[in-house]
Amino acid sequence: MRFFPLLLALTLLLSCARPSSEEYFILKKDAPEGLYSFRLDLSDTTLCYDISLYVRPDPRDSSGFPLTARWYRGDTLRFTEELFFPAGKEKVLYRSGVRMVEPGEWTLCLEPCCPPAGFSGIGVVNQRNGTR
Repeated sequence: MRFFPLLLALTLLLSCARPSSEEYFILKKDAPEGLYSFRLDLSDTTLCYDISLYVRPDPRDSSGFPLTARWYRGDTLRFTEELFFPAGKEKVLYRSGVRMVEPGEWTLCLEPCCPPAGFSGIGVVNQRNGTR
């Protein structure tokens, strides 16, 4: 009988643990200007992060598409880069082992250029990993 309260307390404690990853998806209809903004918590300095991008491709689409990635800290643009999302892929690793010079909340804005006709939106997976 004493075991049950301990088991319940342990279960509740573990259920409150922070998940090891966060996933976000923005539908095309929710990004009318073609900008997809994701707020990522990159504040834990003891961790590094793997960031992946994903789409829900239309099986008829046979071409990849370029996109621009812009990283903001607050309202300040910190860096921009051009990417290419390959054809036939649902998920691609964008960056591995990320650790920001300034830990905290960052905004990743993605702007697809000429996505295929069946493009329905884009998502981001932020996976927390142990120290590098």
